[in-house]
Formats: sequence, C-alpha cells, structure tokens
Amino acid sequence: MRKPIAFASIVLLFVIAVSGCGNGSDNTQIKSKPVEVMELEQQQQPVEMHYLAQLNADQVQSYSFKSSGKIAAVYVAKGQHVDAGELLVALDSQDIGYMVDASSAQADAAMAQYEKAVNGATPEEIRIAEANMEKASDAYDFALADFERYKALFAAGAISQQQMDGIELTMNLRKAEFDQAAATYTRTVEGSREEDLRALYAQYNMAAADYNAKSSLLSDCQMCSKIDGFVVDVLQEEGEMVAAGYPVAIVRSEIQTVETGLSQKDVKRISLNSSARVVMGDFHCKAVINEISQVPDKESGTYLVKLILNERIPEAAFYLGSNADVFISAGMSEGIWIPVESILNDGEDYVYVIKEDRAVRKNINLGTVTGDMVMADGLAEGESLVVKGMKNLTNGGSVTIVETDGQK
Repeated sequence: MRKPIAFASIVLLFVIAVSGCGNGSDNTQIKSKPVEVMELEQQQQPVEMHYLAQLNADQVQSYSFKSSGKIAAVYVAKGQHVDAGELLVALDSQDIGYMVDASSAQADAAMAQYEKAVNGATPEEIRIAEANMEKASDAYDFALADFERYKALFAAGAISQQQMDGIELTMNLRKAEFDQAAATYTRTVEGSREEDLRALYAQYNMAAADYNAKSSLLSDCQMCSKIDGFVVDVLQEEGEMVAAGYPVAIVRSEIQTVETGLSQKDVKRISLNSSARVVMGDFHCKAVINEISQVPDKESGTYLVKLILNERIPEAAFYLGSNADVFISAGMSEGIWIPVESILNDGEDYVYVIKEDRAVRKNINLGTVTGDMVMADGLAEGESLVVKGMKNLTNGGSVTIVETDGQK
C-alpha cells in the first residue's frame, strides 16, 4: 500500500521540476525591455527665451481736472469703449463761469485804456482839459493876490501868524491844483508818453492772461478722452467733490501689449521687431518687440521689453497686469537636440542610449530649451537615444527596439 504512494510523489516532484525549468526560461525573455529610440544628429533649432510677462496697453491715460469742484455728471462706465474726443466726466462749471466773465470784463477795460492812450484825446476832451486848467489858473491867481495882500497886513501886525499860515496854505493848494490841471492839459494835447503806453499794454496783457487761464479752467470742466480705447476705471461718482490734479478716470488704448524684464545677457540677443509667442491660458498669438529699455530697472536689474500682440485678446479676458508666458525668438542654435521627456533625474540629469541591445546610462548637461526640445552635452551624433520605455530600464539591461515612425 505504501509503495504506490511513494512512486506518485516522485512523479509529482518531477513534473514540478520540469515546470520550474520552463518558467525560468520565460523570465529570461521578460527581462528584455521594449523601447523606442531616435538616432541623434547635429541639427539647428530655433531658440526661444521663456519669460513671465504682464498684460498692458500701448497707452494708459489718467485724467484729472485742473481745478477742484463737484462732479456734475459721469458719462462712461468701466470697460466701455470710447473714441478720442468723447466726453468722460463733467465738473460743475458755474463758479468758474462767473470768474471767466469778470476776467473778460477786466481785459476789455484794460484794452480800452490802452487804445485811448494810443489814439489820443478827442477835441471835446481837449476843450474840457483846457477849461479845467483855466479855472485852476484863475483860482490860483486869486489865492496869490490874497496872499500878497495879507502878507502886507501881517507885516503891519494887523493879522496873526495863524491867519497868515492859513492864507499861505490856501495859496499853495490852488497852485498844486493849477499844476495838475496844466499837466493834464499837456498830456491830453500831446498824448501819452511811450513808457505810459508800455505800462498800459502790460496791464492789458496781465488781464488777458488771467482771462485765458480762467477760460482754460472752464474748458477743463469737460473731461474728454484723448485716445480711442477702453475705460479702465472711473474713480469718482456724480455729486462728489474732487481735488485739483486727483485722478478721476483712466483709459487705455486699443493696442494690447505685454511687458517683461530681460537679463543683461538675454537683452543683447534681441532687437526691435524680433518675433515672439504669447501664451495666456488657451490664448496663443504672435507678437513683435516694439520697445527695449536702455536703462535697467533699479530694483530687479532687468531691462524692460514691450511687445505688441498681433492678435487681440478678447476684451472680457483682458485685464491690465495679468500674467502671460512670452517666448522670445533668439536666433538658431546648433547641437544635439533631444526631447525633454527622454531625460531622467536622480540628482543628475541622464538618458539611456542603446549599444548592442543593451541600455547604457549617460549623464548629460542641459543647455538651451526651446519648446519640448533641449540641447544636451554628453551625447554623440549617431547614437540611439531611448525616447520611450526609459523609465523601466537599468544600466546594462537587455532591450528590444520596437518600431516607431519608421525607425527600429
């Protein structure tokens, strides 16, 4: 009874041993990992410099009033499109209007005085001046005669010193009145002197300048856009008081731009009208460099570069100061270029190449990146670079090259 059981056990062990040998053979084949490769070669690639940029506009105008006052009306809203010359905000102009009227009257009066001096007196004015002079002369002659008569009486002791002083004072006053009337008559007949004309004209110029200044304030009560564009913000509401020079409305131009700061090394690689790509979310467009600052920013040390977009970002998605990625063209660069996704890292950048159906690790140094390609040092032309399946490889491991894009 026991012998058949022992024989069956021996047969079972033999079967297991045979099966085990077969499994060992299969494991050897599994160790050969499938990979896809590309043959390396020297090639030129367009180089792009990647920078973070901010959305901006070609022009951003901030508007304020020259004088303080109360906001009478607001005609636009945030985000609204406006044309050059379109009314934005109005200031209450009543008080300034009164000032303009008064200033205008002063300027007119000053001009009338100047013109009168230039044209000279009329015959009637000369006759009046002559009559006034004759009256003053008669009054002076009468006072002078009184003075001579009373002087004799004073010498005889008939009048007091106080009386004599009063008579002399009256005589002197009549003489002063005669001298003034005679001078007025002379000026009326001969006309104003050159220096008098200059003084009168200077007075007119001062009055005219005051009128122009107040008229400018009056016209400034109507705030109009100087550019075609969009209202960024309105900072005041109707009825509010606003100080002179305080921003009331901000308008940006229709031309959209992005701005970024380049290092001293990179700014030397570009020029005006250099091309670029701008990416903001799902929006992609081309751009050209429109402005390059020649002076670095004091804080960052970078050079400001402005780019104009060739396509407009939808206004609903355009916000000043929003971030965007900009890729600026910087010519061509020749070398060994490899896909970024083929690179592994364990503290060092490395890739796998294939030699005699074996994976060989190669440490590399990365250079310029453009798109999904990077220039790498440490590789040679003609080598087969693993571009798929490299994450499963070990140095020296067996590989099987599978076809991809016509290559093996």
